[in-house]
Amino acid sequence: MANKFFLSVAALLFTAMTAFGQDSEVYDVNVAEPGTFTADCVPGDVTRLKITGKLDLPNDCVELYKLLSERYIEELDLTGATFQRCDTVVELPSTGWYTYNLTCYEDNSFPVGLFRGLGFGGKLVMPSTLKSVKKDTFYGDDALGRGSEVVFSEGLDSLGQDAFCFSRIEKITLPKSLKYVGSGCFYNNEYLNQLYLPDDIEEVDDSLFANCPELEHVHLPKALKRIQWWSISGIFKTLTIPAGVEYVGCEALNGCYWLEELHCLPVVPPACGHDTPYSDGIPQETFNSILTDNVILYVPKGSVEAYRNADGWNAFKDIREEADDYEEDLSWYDDGAASIGGVSVGKPAATSVDVFTLQGVCVKRNVAPGSWADGLAKGVYIVGGEKCIVR
Repeated sequence: MANKFFLSVAALLFTAMTAFGQDSEVYDVNVAEPGTFTADCVPGDVTRLKITGKLDLPNDCVELYKLLSERYIEELDLTGATFQRCDTVVELPSTGWYTYNLTCYEDNSFPVGLFRGLGFGGKLVMPSTLKSVKKDTFYGDDALGRGSEVVFSEGLDSLGQDAFCFSRIEKITLPKSLKYVGSGCFYNNEYLNQLYLPDDIEEVDDSLFANCPELEHVHLPKALKRIQWWSISGIFKTLTIPAGVEYVGCEALNGCYWLEELHCLPVVPPACGHDTPYSDGIPQETFNSILTDNVILYVPKGSVEAYRNADGWNAFKDIREEADDYEEDLSWYDDGAASIGGVSVGKPAATSVDVFTLQGVCVKRNVAPGSWADGLAKGVYIVGGEKCIVR
């Protein structure tokens, strides 16, 4: 077991610590063989934890759940971790009144339900190999607690339906590679403060971030074509609808009570929807009177008359021509390319590393970050430019 876990010493991980602006060291655990991780391998005073290697169900994931339920972990970095598929549903240890189930649908996906009942309030860095997050993965207000933050690396291409529904997350960093977000993904996130949807997403699905009362900043994707019914809410004062949008669903913006300016960039007014799954075939107004009576609608030069005569848009009382120099304000946006636990996120993570002794002798080349310690004797090594200890 000695070569399966390693500790990154604080004095040797200056980059990782200064990135967070904190004094505590990052404790590194390398799971060289699936099924060997235990909660007891992490000292009780550790609050910043980095796990690499292959984790299985039920052993490793249940032990990780046990660790998170019993300890205060403020930062959990899983960039170099992968999760193996499990064809059975695993019952997690009870954290109180309820017992939750855990499953992992395929290799390199993220276990659905791993954080249920934990109320995790720290920073979570997701695996760099992750391609999709399945339906209901972080569902519920007892999974991610207030103050929590989730960071994804490049390579993620989809977030499933209700993946963060009812979550208490405050911040999420989504990669540019993301192309699909399922309906209700951020529904009823009462503490989510900002949401930058990457520019390759073509549809804002229904209820995507409805009922988000603290959402102060939103960016809609440049490739966006459709905004579905009852999908957007928040306390932002301006919203920009990208130039390629062709359809705006019924009640799509009805939760935008603080909105003052709506910048609609399509030259041709997008078609408006008038029904929802609950309207029983009775036509509904696309925009409510709170919006149409109080919001200034800015449209491209030469399109004012088209919007004044277009179904749905003609309800706005104040339609004006957009300024030639208008640009969406993105001064609030952080692109996520920050160092977390010594790993750059928001950019592709290293797929291989070289391992050297302190004397400069190369002992391994082009090995996976999660398996570099396999077979090595105890000691200090240079791994991908960082000094780490094999215990």
